[in-house]
Amino acid sequence: GSDTGSGSGSGSAALPRLTVDNTLSWCTVTVTVGSAAPVTFSLSSEVFDVAEGTNVALFATPNPTFLAVKWTGVTTMSGSDATYLMGSAASQSVTACCAESNGAGC
Repeated sequence: GSDTGSGSGSGSAALPRLTVDNTLSWCTVTVTVGSAAPVTFSLSSEVFDVAEGTNVALFATPNPTFLAVKWTGVTTMSGSDATYLMGSAASQSVTACCAESNGAGC
């Protein structure tokens, strides 16, 4: 292949953006982008700038009285853990939802 347009350029293009939604702030979510330090939040969402092809590790614990997390939009999922592989789209999102004790809300 003779790809002439893909040098190791200045990286001036904006990175794709990943929004991690936390439905009604019912979970405490930890996001680890590649080898960066984990970021933990309990707000309704947090936005990360992530290079295409980067693996994002996701973990969520339910706040008191809520049920274990259900992830949507993720690449893989195993219990409270999930991963998301960044694509090339400018705007991407995944959602954590920790249902109410009666199972409602997710």
